[in-house]
Amino acid sequence: MQIKKILTLTALAFLSMQASAIDLSFFDQTEQSKSIQQDRLTQRLNDLYSKASKAYITGNYIKAFKLFKKLADQGHSYAQFSLGTMYHNGQGILQNKTMAARWYRLSANQGHIIAQYNLGALYYQGAGVDKSYSLAFKWFSQAASLGYADAQYNLATMYFTAKGVARNYHEAFKWFQRAAEQGDINSQYNLAVMYQRGLGTKKNMAMAFHWHAKAAQKGQQQSRAWLLARFSNYPQAAGKLN
Repeated sequence: MQIKKILTLTALAFLSMQASAIDLSFFDQTEQSKSIQQDRLTQRLNDLYSKASKAYITGNYIKAFKLFKKLADQGHSYAQFSLGTMYHNGQGILQNKTMAARWYRLSANQGHIIAQYNLGALYYQGAGVDKSYSLAFKWFSQAASLGYADAQYNLATMYFTAKGVARNYHEAFKWFQRAAEQGDINSQYNLAVMYQRGLGTKKNMAMAFHWHAKAAQKGQQQSRAWLLARFSNYPQAAGKLN
């Protein structure tokens, strides 16, 4: 099993920062004034992030970098993640994985799920930071708990291979299952193998077939080979599982 690599985006999603409507009837004039100022600040930040994202998407990396940096310095978590991505890719700035890790960390500490995942990958690889399986496990765990399938796969792999954590097949099975249910084909394959061998769960060949079929339908070659070796009519049988 191999850890999935860092996610480097080719396009950055726009952030919706619109504040919820607030009933100001219970606030005094000072509170109303503060709220209006905050709404204006939020709108300015939103506009600036939109400009930065558009510059990135259109390939104007120097402009995008400057705008993201301005926002990131103000604590904007999406801009911090975007800045980390640009340092990682060498877009608008010389590639610098140490700086990528710095900005990913600031964003990750604010709960940005892909920043958490990417920071975990950097620690696993020892890229821009000292290699640390325990810190990779920490950040993959946080992203996995928020539902990120690639992080769930990596977390399961670390439990399975005893890297950064004691070997635990039950935990590996749990996280492979969560990622598999989101459609991750390698997790589907690994889950099938664990059902075959009774690792972290009771041996169940019917469930092994189920997950091999799911993975094979998406092009997972090891699952396809396993099915072909046992069931000459597996494509038709697998189709019934959908």
